[in-house]
Amino acid sequence: MRDSFPEYIFREAEKNFAQTQNNLHVSLDEFVDLNQVVDRVESAYIKNAMLQTSGNISQAAQRLGIKRQTLQHKLKKYSLEH
Repeated sequence: MRDSFPEYIFREAEKNFAQTQNNLHVSLDEFVDLNQVVDRVESAYIKNAMLQTSGNISQAAQRLGIKRQTLQHKLKKYSLEH
């Protein structure tokens, strides 16, 4: 699959994934609402799926195992619309 796309797409996706992992860090010493943690993780997964599919909502939804309409709702919820 990697041969099908320019290398810069994968470099950018890997860079964004590393940044996302850093942003997901939650210290056990700080109080964080579980819903906020779930939202952060869900948002990060959606961003990554959208990057991997070059913004194709149908393909991203398929990778995430959700309906396209559900993904559209979540993109709006997390202000990830393009």
